[in-house]
Order: sequence, then C-alpha cells, then structure tokens
Amino acid sequence: MTPRHLAPALTLVALLGCADHTHSPTDAGTVDIAALPLEELVTYTVDTADVPSVAAALVDHTGVTSIAAAGVRRAGDAVPVTVDDQYHLGSNTKAMTAALAATAVDEGALSWTSTLGEVLGGELTELDEGYLDVTLVELLSHTAGIDDATVIPLIEALDDDPSTARRESLGVVLAVPPQGPRGTFRYSNVGYVAAGRMLEVALGDSWERLLTARLFEPLQMRSCGFGPPGEPGVVDQPWGHEVLGRRLRPIDPGADGADNAPVLGPAGTVHCALGDWARFAAMMLRGLEGSTDELVSAAGFAELRAPRSEDGYALGWVAREDPIQLVHDGSNTHFYSLAILTPGTDEALLVATNVGSPRAEAALELVLTWYAARQAESE
Repeated sequence: MTPRHLAPALTLVALLGCADHTHSPTDAGTVDIAALPLEELVTYTVDTADVPSVAAALVDHTGVTSIAAAGVRRAGDAVPVTVDDQYHLGSNTKAMTAALAATAVDEGALSWTSTLGEVLGGELTELDEGYLDVTLVELLSHTAGIDDATVIPLIEALDDDPSTARRESLGVVLAVPPQGPRGTFRYSNVGYVAAGRMLEVALGDSWERLLTARLFEPLQMRSCGFGPPGEPGVVDQPWGHEVLGRRLRPIDPGADGADNAPVLGPAGTVHCALGDWARFAAMMLRGLEGSTDELVSAAGFAELRAPRSEDGYALGWVAREDPIQLVHDGSNTHFYSLAILTPGTDEALLVATNVGSPRAEAALELVLTWYAARQAESE
C-alpha cells in the first residue's frame, strides 16, 4: 500500500474562523448540547457522528480539569475506549517540534535565524542555493517555499533509520529549487522534516530521542510514542479507521500504510493519551500566561505564539485573536485530533477520534459547538 502522507490539516481551524458556533443549542437536534457534561457529550458525539470513539479533555495551567472518552477501540469490536487510551495526534506533533526547537534556541545550540546552509550544508552537498539562507523560523511557519505536493513524490526508498532517512530524503528534495515564494504561507510537512533534521544535527541525536528526553520525560508524558498506538494484531489501543461507503474499516497498527513514514516524524507521528497530551497543553498555557519556570523560556513562548504570515500561522500553531487562542488540528488520515488553547481563560480543549474522514470533522464540529457555548458563558 502506498504510504499515507499527513493530511494538510487545519480543516477545523478554518471552521473555527468562519463557522457560526453561536446558533441555538438545539440546532444539532433535540439535545441541548451546551447543557451536556463532558461525559455525556462524547457519548452523544459518537452516536450522532457515527465514529468509533471520541476522547476529550479540558485543561488548565495545572493539568486536566475534566476528561471523558466514549466508543470502541475498533469498529465491530466491543472493547471500549478509556480515558487512558492513546490516540495518534497527526500534525499536533508540530507544536511539540516547535517547542523542542525553542529549547535548542534557549541553550544556544541554534537560533531562530539559523539557516539550512549553516546547519545542513555540510551533509547536503547538493542543497539548492534557493534554500541556503532559509531559516528555522521559516521552516516552522510554513513560509520556506516548500511545496509538499511537488517534493514528497521525490522521496522513494528510505533508510529504516528515521534520522538517516531524513538526511537522505532532504538531500533529494532540497536539491530542487523552492516551489513557492519565501514568506508566503504554504503548508509543508517536509519543512518540519528539515527543521527536525536541523535539531538532530545541532543537538547530536535523533528527533525521536530528543523529543522524549527534552519534552516527554520532563513533563512525565509516559504514554507518548511514535507511529500508530498499540501492538499489531492486538486491540490494546484504539485502531485507526478509514471510511468505505457507509462502513468503517479498522486499520491494524502493523499494517502497511497504517501511518506516515517515520521520516515525517517531526511533522506528525506522535501518539499520546489525552491526559499526557494535557501536560504539554498545560505547560503551554503556563508559558503563555507568563510563567518563567518552564522547559521553554519566556522569550521562547513569545516566538512560538507570534504569527508569521497573513494566515496567522505561528510556530506549530495557528494564532487567533479575540479571544487570543492557539489552535491546530491533525490527521494521519486514520485518526483526527484538535487542540485549542485559550490563555485568557486559562483553558484548553483537546479532542481526538480514531477515524480521519468527514465523519471526524462532523464529530469535532459538535464538540466545537459545545465548547463555543461554554466560552460564551464565561465572557
């Protein structure tokens, strides 16, 4: 099976900006969604959107304040999901890669203006001159001129070791001139692969080990890992699903194409239980609210949240105003996740489901309706 590349994401981010979430609570049916507690909301969402499962958590600067999960790990199977189950986060990995970059900048191993030529020029001898002065910030903000549709097909046989694969694949894709103008937003997973490789070279270890040592372990995110959650052939974690007509087809985590190629790790291969993902969200809230005792410095948090283009993309997040929010969604086409951080109210919403189709969007739209009503009540 052809590997499934990361979906462009930001579908629900767009919905956040243009959809009307101010309609009456009964618009979605006879149920007053806004009045539902979180535990009932996720059950209602699974039943209404016909998805295998939904997990959701509300978070403040201390961690989880409310968490719930409903549905099954695998369609056609009776094993229920739990609040401790792991979901694939897709492109919500990007915020973690950006935070990892901030730790490298804080210690002086890199700067936000470090360039591909400075860091990777020694190993990428065919680096096109158009990429020589592309900066870390440009890669993390999708403004480096890289077009995934053009360069991902150039990546064919890759080494089994992800770090080696990143070096070899970038040697191919960055030998081709930039496909778009620098400074213009063009969503690029390959840009994050390049940023991840810069971190590997600057810090002397693989992106996977760096993220584990610098983020997962200090924040005690013990359930986090890479690739599809669970053991192949065993329903010990939620399985991803694809939609075939009206039928949900479960995807064994060991199946070919169950996830993106490991080379794309920095762009989106992390899986995590929502309670541990919440530890990262809580750290982000603390930093955005002014804490100076975090893994990232105050200056680093300021860089992470600053928009770099007219589209509002910051570093691993889309920055929105009124209210100030950082948002992102993600999918490997078999799972879907969404994060919304609202530092002004000291709250974050995390949602995940184990299907990556329009059904997932319908499910998360119901949760967004509920969350918008909650936010309106707090104003």
